[in-house]
Amino acid sequence: MYPTHRVISWLQTPTLATKTSTVTSILFLTTILAIGMASLYSFRTELMNVIIAEQNTFVDIVADSVDQRLRGRQRALQLSAKEITESDIATSDAAQHYLDTNTGLFATMDRSTFLFSAEGILLAERPFKPNRRGDDASWRSYIRDTIRTRQPVISEPFLTNVGDGNMVLVLTMPIFAKDGRMIAIISGSIGLTNPRMLGNLSKTVIGQTGYLYMVAADGKLIMHPDRQRLSQLAFAPQVNPLFDRALSSSPTSACRRRIGSSVPYTPKTKGCCRFASSFGASSSFYWSPA
Repeated sequence: MYPTHRVISWLQTPTLATKTSTVTSILFLTTILAIGMASLYSFRTELMNVIIAEQNTFVDIVADSVDQRLRGRQRALQLSAKEITESDIATSDAAQHYLDTNTGLFATMDRSTFLFSAEGILLAERPFKPNRRGDDASWRSYIRDTIRTRQPVISEPFLTNVGDGNMVLVLTMPIFAKDGRMIAIISGSIGLTNPRMLGNLSKTVIGQTGYLYMVAADGKLIMHPDRQRLSQLAFAPQVNPLFDRALSSSPTSACRRRIGSSVPYTPKTKGCCRFASSFGASSSFYWSPA
């Protein structure tokens, strides 16, 4: 056997030391790989927890902001209701004069202001529209509930029928005489999708592709970046369990409006797209009376 053959034969026959070294190297690399994968998983988990925590905080801030804006408008109605006298609603012309001179309330409501009789009959509105005085609005839920409860009411959001694609909310306030009789109802409508109310929120971008949206108690969208989806269900039932839990988590029989945020992200599963979502509820007002 040639010397080179003996060298090759020695190299091809692993010694105990060679075997030990190889196994040790494999174990070391496997350990390093496992630690790296565990660290990556831990990092992804912590990152998602941070994102969700930040979203929750942001959604809570938005919900509080919505409450403050509605509270301010309801306060304006309350102040107006306190100063209205029976002479201001004695006739439709008197009621119209009051609304036309109450510029502050009209500016606050941004769409329309109304005066109804205690029975829900329209006395006047601003802006004035002909041939509407005397219309019976007692069939409308927010007027009916105001008459029944003698309390202020915030209506369910609805898509306006004037063709501007705006979601509208109506606030009512009963008016009382000095002897405690309810003598009239003052109300105002606001455009939820107007920039001064919620319109700018729909333009909020979270991360690169995240967004904010708002739904009513029935899960229908009242604010969304895609205005074509307004008044449609945000999710079909049982499609988004987190969303379903958010809708059903109200502590009272009257479900509160919900604000949600979604940040799409792509996990390692090929072809799968998930969302890191957060939901919050406004704490002071209900879309419908309790």
